[in-house]
Amino acid sequence: MSGQGTEEIYLEAKGTQSAGRSVILTRKEVEHARRHPGQCRIGVWSGMRLIDGVVDSEAGTFRVIDLEPDDRDLRPCDYDWTVPAAPQ
Repeated sequence: MSGQGTEEIYLEAKGTQSAGRSVILTRKEVEHARRHPGQCRIGVWSGMRLIDGVVDSEAGTFRVIDLEPDDRDLRPCDYDWTVPAAPQ
């Protein structure tokens, strides 16, 4: 939502059972954040716990952080490989 007196903010949400020192961002999430500098936040719920398949809402910590991905903070975790065409 944007207009006079308002600011458009985008929120990405991530949850992890780990301590939350890193989370996976998709290429599109990084590109979006870079196209909208200063407008993106990420909510990270770390230390999540599941009990019988249900999220324990009392477990973990939630933080909202500015999402400003810098190449120094990004590590590739997989690649999308194009399979060569079959010989004809």
